[in-house]
Amino acid sequence: MLAIVATVLIVGAGSGAAICHYTSVNCHVGRFFFSQDTTAQQDEQLIHSLKSGSTVTGNFAGSLSGRVALTGFTEPTDFAFLTPKRLLVSEKRGVVWEASLATNERRIVLDLRKDTSVGYFRGLVTVAADPDFARDHFIYVLYSVTHGKPTSAAPTTARLTRYTLGANGEAQSPHVLLGTARGRSCSTLPSGADCIPSDLDHLGAEIAFAPDGTMFISTGDGGGYDSKIEQDALRAQDVNALGGKVLHITRSGLGVPSNPFFDGNPKDNRSKVWAIGLRNPFRLARDPQTGALVAGDVGAHRYDEIDVVHRGDDLGWPCYEGDVPHPPYASSRYCRTLYARGRSSLTWPTKTEPSTTVIVGGAFLPKGLARDVHGTYLFASLGHGWLRAMSFSARDLAAVSHVLAEKLPGPVAIHLSPAGGLYILCLGTGDLLRISSQS
Repeated sequence: MLAIVATVLIVGAGSGAAICHYTSVNCHVGRFFFSQDTTAQQDEQLIHSLKSGSTVTGNFAGSLSGRVALTGFTEPTDFAFLTPKRLLVSEKRGVVWEASLATNERRIVLDLRKDTSVGYFRGLVTVAADPDFARDHFIYVLYSVTHGKPTSAAPTTARLTRYTLGANGEAQSPHVLLGTARGRSCSTLPSGADCIPSDLDHLGAEIAFAPDGTMFISTGDGGGYDSKIEQDALRAQDVNALGGKVLHITRSGLGVPSNPFFDGNPKDNRSKVWAIGLRNPFRLARDPQTGALVAGDVGAHRYDEIDVVHRGDDLGWPCYEGDVPHPPYASSRYCRTLYARGRSSLTWPTKTEPSTTVIVGGAFLPKGLARDVHGTYLFASLGHGWLRAMSFSARDLAAVSHVLAEKLPGPVAIHLSPAGGLYILCLGTGDLLRISSQS
């Protein structure tokens, strides 16, 4: 592996750009934000590039080690286990693969390339399997909808869709749960429309399931400039809009009666809102022990955040970034109202990192592995390639985080298998890594 250092320009991490340094293999990370589609011939070539005995790019702490479990994906964004050995892997361009850890075999089960906008930080950003997949065969994807060319930078919207994975290996019977409104921008639609904004690049997103089968979904504000007032960013403070939120819905897309802004109509946007005031919560995880939701929110000029998100919380964006007022929006009606309420009305970050981090959080670990890595929660930096662990106190204040790995090639998603194995998906190399502890 060549040790040639290159500079990668990553937009979507801040108002202008974050400069990150990678070895040459990791320069692929930058293409995530400027992707073009690939051909059917290239897809066939991927299928023949399955075996890898290579070691992992990265330095691991203590007894931890990593190996490549699967390789050859094109700009992968997320993954979800169907069984301990079968999983789905999503790609930015709009493809979902089903792959086997046992045999390295894979097949495309969903192809949305004609429908997916990949300009900027857009694309198919998350995939999830239903907790009752063995019975209902439901899978879920959230992606930016194209209007015209997939690579267009024109404003668009996003959609959360449920599919049934058929016996023939193809996703069938699409049912749009969120984002049914048609239009080139949420700004062109009436207030309260079923619309997830994706005007520039802040899309989020992640899906976390509660024990009762309801779904939590993180959504971005849809903006991206951050040096001027954007209507989409202000909608993060509007309970009648779906952008910049953590939402809580049924598997049919309806609001849950216990939600803090439920108004009696489960179809209304406000009835689906769990928490407000987020910018680009790229990843969301639920602690299976406490039920706590933790979002990794990518910041603008100052901070990325790790936020413990409770029912009815306001995380402050765009009036605050971290715990600091955000100047472009200070004179807006939403922010003047929020400032007047006082700081005690907001929920502040549990932990902050510099805005060049491009925070990727995370996963909660089982007790055995948590002991080995000295923490219960894992989070990573897409921008700098490190992996860290930390724990939470009773007041959601973070303990000191521990560095577990460095120089990973663009970690973009972290999940546990049903058997408790720890896996990390790397955007930079298209690899799925299996992380183990020998202690």
